[in-house]
Amino acid sequence: MPGSWSRRVTTFASLATVFCAMNACTSSGGRKLGATGTAGSTSAGAAGNGAGTAGAAAGATGAAGDSTSGAAGANGTGAAGSSGGAGAGATGAAGATGAAGSTTDAAVPMDAAAGSTGSDAASPPFDAAGRTQPTCKTPKPSPIPSQKPTNECDYLLQSLDFEDNYNYISPQIEITSFGTALGLYAINNCSPYCYSKELTIGVDIVGGGDAKALQGEVIVHFPTTGPELPITTAVGRDSLAWIQLGGDTAPPFKIMAQMVVESSTAGIIPAKNMQQVGFNDWLSYQMAEFKYFGITGPPNGPFGAVDPVNIVGMGFRIMAPAGLPKGMEWHGVVYIDHMEIRKGPENMPPGTYPYGL
Repeated sequence: MPGSWSRRVTTFASLATVFCAMNACTSSGGRKLGATGTAGSTSAGAAGNGAGTAGAAAGATGAAGDSTSGAAGANGTGAAGSSGGAGAGATGAAGATGAAGSTTDAAVPMDAAAGSTGSDAASPPFDAAGRTQPTCKTPKPSPIPSQKPTNECDYLLQSLDFEDNYNYISPQIEITSFGTALGLYAINNCSPYCYSKELTIGVDIVGGGDAKALQGEVIVHFPTTGPELPITTAVGRDSLAWIQLGGDTAPPFKIMAQMVVESSTAGIIPAKNMQQVGFNDWLSYQMAEFKYFGITGPPNGPFGAVDPVNIVGMGFRIMAPAGLPKGMEWHGVVYIDHMEIRKGPENMPPGTYPYGL
């Protein structure tokens, strides 16, 4: 139900980009680390320092009782127990890697090159160290003609399409606590459909009893101002959103997707229909495109009984089959290319493709 779950969120002044040495792509940081300092952010460093404190405490325990030669070591007073004093507290310094979350462009602050959200009491734990990285071995160019974009991208100024210019620049990307299957993310050129970039998110689906590990959700927020913003109602507008799976191997089970929008007054609103996500083929349109033109309101509109008003963001849920057994898992990425809740007239900048990008 809308608003019935909590979420984990990281806010940015804008979607920043940073050069990826492996494949000459640009990426943007996502979510702050709660467990280690490895992926970078200010809070990641704090987490590392916390780990150091825990190590020191463990040393103190050894000092009190880990005696191998003390006469009364068994009861915790042996002198040799002091060897525990070294502890592991010093390792907390690793949190300093959070510095990677500092500004990489003089004009654009960013939180981390590939971050993750720290967990809280209401969210499942998140270990960034074991997550699939949001990147690719070999970037794939757009499958549409390079001289001219298709009309699927024809409202560039009203699109969340993850380019540098001529589009809505999102102030925030959010991986919610709907599940843990979606993880680290970046904006890069791994597999764009429109123009030259898309949002790449690591996917880790693991069977074995945890329902949260079989699903995930991402929301990309709209800026508060821009062409035809704010979106006080989606009724009467047209919506497009494109999603695709990628990776070394295709998933061994169906992965379904469902478009969602976020309302500031009604919470997350899922669209009624759900469809299987395609793998490595944007031109399989029926598995990539979520298209709702001429959006109508309740009860027969694409969002069912909920009125799509005060829209502040949109995104996707992905879901593996319920009850996936232990040993059944898939690790790859999901690409989100462009998402729009647009209102005419057609809003394109002057010039020809690729519009100076």
